[in-house]
Amino acid sequence: DEARARNLPCAEKPTLLDTLEDPVRVREWRTQLLPTDDVSTNNAILVTGGRRYPLCIDPQMQAHRWIRKMAGNPLITTMRDTNLLRVLEQAVRNGRPLLVEDLGETIEPALIPVLQKATFRQGTRLLIKIADQLVDFDEGFKLYLCTKLPNPHYLPEIFSLVNVINFQINPSALEDQLLEMVVRSELPQVEKKSSQLLMQMAADRRKLSEIEASILKQLSESKGNVLDDTSLINALADSKSLAKMINERLASAEITRKEISEAREQYRIVATRGSIIYFTVQSLSECDPMYNYSLQYFQSLFNRCLCDAQESKNIDK
Repeated sequence: DEARARNLPCAEKPTLLDTLEDPVRVREWRTQLLPTDDVSTNNAILVTGGRRYPLCIDPQMQAHRWIRKMAGNPLITTMRDTNLLRVLEQAVRNGRPLLVEDLGETIEPALIPVLQKATFRQGTRLLIKIADQLVDFDEGFKLYLCTKLPNPHYLPEIFSLVNVINFQINPSALEDQLLEMVVRSELPQVEKKSSQLLMQMAADRRKLSEIEASILKQLSESKGNVLDDTSLINALADSKSLAKMINERLASAEITRKEISEAREQYRIVATRGSIIYFTVQSLSECDPMYNYSLQYFQSLFNRCLCDAQESKNIDK
């Protein structure tokens, strides 16, 4: 509102995704088991784009499953593993991603220099000290920490070392995930069209950005009077024509996207009920720990119910 009051150009509904990430890459994350809700997408942007290594609060293990796919065959260990330091040194030296599972509320002291990225140069070698050992540091190394604790109490020192990201599911996020499942089951063609449209819009936006960069480059490299450079004028005219065509296509695609969104929203009530049922069942564990079911199990039951449900024109049924 403040930006509009000052006549500053801005998106109608700015999002972290539009600002910091490529929709094509987000689509790839979703094929790697990242949940489809906006909360998970924003968390994934923080995991991959943060300066510090991420520590994911992940009681439903959704981040864990995604990281294992996204990181591409990472080394996996736990804080309780007697071979932790050996695995850590191997990952650091070879530039392999490392996933540390089942983190508690404390961190192994030997990990501190790694979390601080306390590297230094010795001649041409980039080194880091791990438990009194100097280890060659490969810049391809990535570290991911995950905890199943739903409400861990970390000291301020840990928050200063890592990027703590809460992947714990909430009603709104689960509703979005269940809506995706419902639409995929009931309107597979709509869901397929939505995916294709997302890819096309991302490709068009990328092409538009390339055209703008090309125009600026041509203008900066031009010598003499720009108006006398026939080849430059023709190139700029072609770029303008192509940019106009892409903008028209994007405008048309945006209308189609809204129509698809409206079709999906018809099934929102089903997803809402599913989300309410899940959190109701989860609260039963406070009465007796035996009433404790994983999100993955609940989603499989939800999907089975969709397959077994009788066809009806009334969506409420």
